[in-house]
Amino acid sequence: MTFLTSITVLPVFYTGEPAEKVIKKEVTSISKSVIHDHEESAEVSLILTLIVSLSSIAVLLKYRHPLSKKYGVPLILLIGLVAIGSLVYSANLGGKIRHTEFVNE
Repeated sequence: MTFLTSITVLPVFYTGEPAEKVIKKEVTSISKSVIHDHEESAEVSLILTLIVSLSSIAVLLKYRHPLSKKYGVPLILLIGLVAIGSLVYSANLGGKIRHTEFVNE
């Protein structure tokens, strides 16, 4: 499941730059700092999601090892929760780009 999530996150991340160009042309009231914050947060979310995915694959391949069962799965769950939080935060910042009524500047 985490692998599918990371596959989904990749195209979403890489369509951000073309979307930024369109937004900058169409909407002039958007602060560049709001777009920049969303972009930076999206990069962190991408990295965390890829870490979870690669870690999941590694633990799956070594699952019979006792340390993998004891530490691998809880570690993946912890990193996964952090990644989900980061994705939610990125989505929130992205919503502020089109919904300027939520921007507190």
